[in-house]
Amino acid sequence: MLADSVDPADTSNAAAAVKDANGKDTLEPGEYDARSRAVIYYLAEQMQLSGERVGQLERWIAQQLYFARESAEASAADSHEESAAEDEEAKAVKKRNKQSRLLRWTATGTSVIIGAAALGLTGGLAAPMLAVGMGALGIAGAHALATAGGVFLVTSLFGMAGGGLAGYKVARRTRGLKEFSFTPLADANLPLIPSLHATIVVPGYLKPGTDAATPWRAPCAAHLADRDVYALAYDTEVLEELGRAFREFLATEAATFAAGQVLKNTLLAAVMAPLAWPMALLKAGTLIDNPWGMAIDRARKAGHVLADVLQDHVQGHRPISLIGYSVGALAIFECLQVMADRGCHGIIDSVVLLGAPIEDEPERWAKARSVVARRFVNGYARNDWVLAFLCRVHDAQFKVAGLQAMDVEGVESVDLEHLISGHLGYRKQLDAILTHIHAN
Repeated sequence: MLADSVDPADTSNAAAAVKDANGKDTLEPGEYDARSRAVIYYLAEQMQLSGERVGQLERWIAQQLYFARESAEASAADSHEESAAEDEEAKAVKKRNKQSRLLRWTATGTSVIIGAAALGLTGGLAAPMLAVGMGALGIAGAHALATAGGVFLVTSLFGMAGGGLAGYKVARRTRGLKEFSFTPLADANLPLIPSLHATIVVPGYLKPGTDAATPWRAPCAAHLADRDVYALAYDTEVLEELGRAFREFLATEAATFAAGQVLKNTLLAAVMAPLAWPMALLKAGTLIDNPWGMAIDRARKAGHVLADVLQDHVQGHRPISLIGYSVGALAIFECLQVMADRGCHGIIDSVVLLGAPIEDEPERWAKARSVVARRFVNGYARNDWVLAFLCRVHDAQFKVAGLQAMDVEGVESVDLEHLISGHLGYRKQLDAILTHIHAN
């Protein structure tokens, strides 16, 4: 049923009433539900349109909505300025400035205004797909956007009021976190044209001297350029300390020996037995024990705050995808647990968890899956002996998602062993991983 999670193969109830995160029986105009997006993707597949075409269609609709909003606000501003008897020279300067901003935006290849023909929506496909897309937003016609109500509708859809995610920061310590904010991964020199679908990326460990956005900039520019992307920064000092501890731990003689044994496949059996770890390795593990425990604690707390943010629609009334590695994946999983407890359906479009330190508990995984409308990907690597060591020695977890495929309906398990050589490989190989799992 659409009220819980969308089965893309069943669109018989696509037009039926659905309940959103606040329990309403119908969606308000200007709300783009993740389940509606899942149905659109299914319809596109039946029409033999690629997912890339759907993304371009979304971008095109978003551009029309954004410029309609800008035009309506400009008209209102012009009327006010005329009544104030603004001189002609000042009006001309403002006009030139607006044109300059638009030209800078249209000059970029990834954000050029796309027409229906360029989308490949020909042969009678343009009208139905545009109708479905606009209908999913509850918009009857373009004329509605020229009103004050239309401006409010678009502002609400994109989460532009109050600065949206980019303007969200924890003003005080919340749930034990010192830091919680979002960094947009966009070209600061260009006007930000919002998208109908956004992605939040969540880091795990960080290389000292970097920020939460650093690992994601190049991979997201290559694979997620068709949407708004925000990096979640939560207690980055703790994540930097974890990254530093990882490097110190891996530099020890015991860790070097263990890594060599894994490559020879002689330690893989021992990975499954918590009492078989060499004593020297257990001693070296004290270097990372405390930073790992602190990072796990902060990730769980960040997941709860992220659920609050998404339920409050700070991101706007549009679908959100979540991608995270290491303890960042744990933060996402905790967020999904909270949202499931609150009945927050229709917000999350897709989820990608990489190297997740999360135990194999089918009931909790099914619970998390219930609030995700489309893809749920678990990326794992059996050769990640560092994750095995930490989860089995520190957390007493013996079946971990980051080390194995998950036998849960609706969860795609993707083996990444050929792409990474260990746990630190997730941050280094994000570009290759996003390519392999077809993130775009």
